[in-house]
Formats: sequence, structure tokens, C-alpha cells
Amino acid sequence: MQPMRHGHYYCQVIIIVEFDSVQVVVKFIRKSKVSAESWVETEDQRRLPSEVSLLLNLHHPNIVKVLLQCYMSCFTVISAVI
Repeated sequence: MQPMRHGHYYCQVIIIVEFDSVQVVVKFIRKSKVSAESWVETEDQRRLPSEVSLLLNLHHPNIVKVLLQCYMSCFTVISAVI
């Protein structure tokens, strides 16, 4: 696991899965740092950071595809193959 970048409200790391050499980026988004207007409510009444909502709904060969999303008390975590 190697740090990739970090910002005011997030931290990204690259994880290389050993058994098949797939590179995955994992982004930890600190919920307390996401502004109030940057949240989106989903059809099933969940609140997501707008970035996560966009990535879940975009399907384009040049944009990473979200593999996993996880919600913890302090962070929203998303991972995608790069």
C-alpha cells in the first residue's frame, strides 16, 4: 500500500492485489470535512458525498468504476480499479 495523495477532506492510497496484480485506488473521505451542500440523498434515503454519487452513476472508459463503497462513522470509503 502506498500513499497516492491527500487533501483537506480525503486521503487516497494505491493497493496492489498480490494474486492478480490488479491496482486498486482507495479513497477515504472524511465526512466531517464535506460541506453541507456537497451531500446528495439517494432513492433509498442514504446521504452520499456528491463525488461518490457521481462516480456511482457515471459509466465511461476513462473514468474509474467504483468497486466498493463503505460507510463508517467518520469516513466514506470508495475503491476502484485503476
